[in-house]
Amino acid sequence: MAVGPSAGQGGGPAAVYLTSDGGSSWTLGALPSLPSVLYDVTCPTTDHCVAVGESPADNASTGVIFTSADGGHSWTAHSVPGASQQLDSISCASTTTCMAVGEDVAGSVGTSVVTTDAGATWSTRPLPAGTPPLNAVSCPSTSRCVAVGANPDGSVSSIVALSTSDLGATWSAGTLSAPQVQLDAVACWSSEDCIAGGSNTVDLAGEAVVTTDGGATWSSSTLPTAAPPLAALTCPAAKTCLGVGTVGANPATGAALATDDGGTTWR
Repeated sequence: MAVGPSAGQGGGPAAVYLTSDGGSSWTLGALPSLPSVLYDVTCPTTDHCVAVGESPADNASTGVIFTSADGGHSWTAHSVPGASQQLDSISCASTTTCMAVGEDVAGSVGTSVVTTDAGATWSTRPLPAGTPPLNAVSCPSTSRCVAVGANPDGSVSSIVALSTSDLGATWSAGTLSAPQVQLDAVACWSSEDCIAGGSNTVDLAGEAVVTTDGGATWSSSTLPTAAPPLAALTCPAAKTCLGVGTVGANPATGAALATDDGGTTWR
């Protein structure tokens, strides 16, 4: 499943695309008639899926959350608590427990919401003071999540990797050995092991960092020469992860990287 704008609509409205044959063919799912842009989707089972994004407005945006119980063929919209915001990433450790992260309407402060009833209701989770916009979250268990982000200006002081062991009730900031990495993606294959990726704030080259202690400390993972900035990561099995991004511009070219040793080597 993938989410994004409808073809030919100039960036909107939101659309969800479905495949049941490994991507050989795709069909369009039916979303509620609500003006929205979707940024991320996850499916903890083949039937249950959750998608997040925003509903743009003239002076503010409202976070949107849709759930599906039939593999994306039909969707239900849910109320999002808190101030005006956009939700950029969603992770579900089970069919009932999920966390979504994003930013306030000004794009200056991170936000987080959680559900423990399969998306029927959502509640806000407080973040440490000064937390910048959060770009991605990964929840390897129903209590532990790791979220990464930074201010859009790429300032080193704003780059953050946060971890929680109580579904966002409290958070701890991790120590980055490569503080110049703008973090846009994260994926965990266990409660202790995760990979985060993005780009170097100096030359915009692809970068990755790894943790083996639940996000307390992060060390650099060497990517191949000319690796793209990593926009998304997934780890379908222990130490086996895939990263994607784009190289160049006008037009940009898609690129993919893979590791099967937890980020020690990539190809």
